[in-house]
Amino acid sequence: MPTSQSTLESVEEKKPGDGMFSSDSKSTLHSLREQEKIALQSINKLTEDEMTQIDQWLFILHNTYENLEYPSSLRVFQATTYFNDEQQLWYEQTKAEINNDWSHFCDRLKRHIQDRQKTPINSSSMNHSLPDINEITSLENLIDTKFIKYSGIGDAKAWLLQTMNQFKQHGLRRIEQFQSIPFLLIDEAYLWYVGHIDLITNFESFSKLFLQQYSSTSPPAQNNIPIEVDVPSISISSSLSTSHLQQTIADEIIKKPTYFRGSKDDVHEWLEKLEQRFQMAKWNDEQKLQYISIHLQGDAYR
Repeated sequence: MPTSQSTLESVEEKKPGDGMFSSDSKSTLHSLREQEKIALQSINKLTEDEMTQIDQWLFILHNTYENLEYPSSLRVFQATTYFNDEQQLWYEQTKAEINNDWSHFCDRLKRHIQDRQKTPINSSSMNHSLPDINEITSLENLIDTKFIKYSGIGDAKAWLLQTMNQFKQHGLRRIEQFQSIPFLLIDEAYLWYVGHIDLITNFESFSKLFLQQYSSTSPPAQNNIPIEVDVPSISISSSLSTSHLQQTIADEIIKKPTYFRGSKDDVHEWLEKLEQRFQMAKWNDEQKLQYISIHLQGDAYR
């Protein structure tokens, strides 16, 4: 029976430029990502109770990595996502010594906890814990609702700059920016990411490899044939966009509409989300008003 890793490798054989891969491949990738996410979320945070059984905690984490065939270059980083602030501070101080070596990391962590248990810790320092086990899920939800995803088609540099600006707007830390990478990519761009995951150790290395791969991709020639959509009174001509990325965003606005239902929804959040997409799609005020007027429901429509 093939492992999840061998399945991913078989899917990776489909290189960018070979055409659209099958829906079965997409389904397989999605299923593998879900299995990995569930397995990693099942690991307990490294609480005071867990620290008293650090050998067992590391044993469970190691077995999870082995079963997932998790990349060795990411094991230490993933383990630190279960740390609280005090443990994160310890890791930052010893990161250079550990040098991303999993075995050395385990030895140093056990020694640190043994030394820590010999010295009383001020209880107030334990009140600044990291977000709970749902942190990764919350991050994925934020990316799904607030960010534009990249498929491998369009202006890669413009997309990356826009994404970095959105990181600042939403106050995402460097560790969260790195964790968001697989959620930001879809289709062939996600396949490229899977194929290079061992080389991507932080957001900077991702940006470098990503631009090397996609910055030379020139947008296809634009034609002047209007693209008709099912939404009444809205027709978007490709001549309105200056790049294929803008056209892609415009298509996404139409295909994935968001509705405002009045008092049940947050109007500021709804308008903020729309305005971000309107700006990237370069829509004029008339198009914005047309879109908004036909996406009001319930109390808002009346």
